Amino acid sequence: MSRLIIADQTLFNECIEAFRSSKKEPFIFDPIDNCYCVILSPFVITQTWEIGIFTVEPSREVKLSMYHNAFISYVKINKEVNRLSAPLYSQALSSILSFISLRHFKAIKNHYFHNQLPNITCQEILNTFAVNHPIITCGPSAESWQLDLDEERIVFDQTKLLIEHLYKIEYKNYSSIMQSIRMVQMSLANKREDFGLAYQLIVASIESVAQLAISRDKVKEKHFKESTWKNKSKTDTDFLELYKEYKRSRGGNQYLSERYVQFIMTYFPYKKWNAVLKSPLQEFINKIDYTSLDNFGIKTSKQEIERSFTGIQIEDLNENEIKEIIKKTYKYRSEFVHQGKQPPHRDPHSRNTFFEGTNIFNENTISEQLLPKYDLICNIAKNSILNFMYDIKM
Repeated sequence: MSRLIIADQTLFNECIEAFRSSKKEPFIFDPIDNCYCVILSPFVITQTWEIGIFTVEPSREVKLSMYHNAFISYVKINKEVNRLSAPLYSQALSSILSFISLRHFKAIKNHYFHNQLPNITCQEILNTFAVNHPIITCGPSAESWQLDLDEERIVFDQTKLLIEHLYKIEYKNYSSIMQSIRMVQMSLANKREDFGLAYQLIVASIESVAQLAISRDKVKEKHFKESTWKNKSKTDTDFLELYKEYKRSRGGNQYLSERYVQFIMTYFPYKKWNAVLKSPLQEFINKIDYTSLDNFGIKTSKQEIERSFTGIQIEDLNENEIKEIIKKTYKYRSEFVHQGKQPPHRDPHSRNTFFEGTNIFNENTISEQLLPKYDLICNIAKNSILNFMYDIKM
């Protein structure tokens, strides 16, 4: 830890270093065994999670209001650590849990409380923890905060596997992946506050790993007339200058958007998207009685009825169309970063499964575009990054 007191300020590089040191035998200042930290979860943790060096205790539920609860878990760090570094471990762990669950976990940064754990039972202190991450538990903006045991087990198993690999891969890859994981967490934290910021952070998390996984040479394009231009430049000095400028310009192109698309198509191809995303109305769709519709003289096909609830499905598009849709998400990221322009989405909570359809107005023309939903981009980020990491040779 480079600063004596965190002072409610996060430098995530410190969390990365604390979670896994870049040194083979790191020096530990003011060491302590069985240190504790605190995480706040978006749902109730009902079981004790033994995850690598962490033991995550079941949630302590704090009622904040009629509509808001908080779920506090004490986390035991099962190794010798710097006494002041406990909050850094909880920051790293909350990022990983956010990435796996695609729900926002939060850490308590103030290290003074950590010295008193796990014996804190004072309601006032628990309330101090709780107000850092209130969860809406009812009403139109509420999300599921009670997982069944199978869902909780999936989060636990995936987190455990991810942490195991983070300790095995080369440190530079570990550091880069942790930065991408952090971007996913920050996206989830800002989704309701600023959708454009959340969307670009998810795209950026994919892009950063894509530059590790996909080399420039894999996607660079060579103009079909380049050999002709090269021969002409040998006899035409004026054309030689133009040819050199073309080569210089092409050499400076990092093909970032092409690498981004290729990374997704390689590590989480579109044919696998159906496995991770279901329509929010899937249970209703499964109960539709098509025989009754026929009896009423409704001749609409089953597919047409389903699409009216789910929107366009992956199987309705070809590979080139999907590549073009993915590429546009990179364009939205660039426009947000360089122009402050929000993505063209109108309904982040669309009932469609994969895409939001929206009309784009440009002077006197109107065109319809398919926009990848936030949930889709989140799942692409999670699964493509995980598949890349699991593919790294140890």
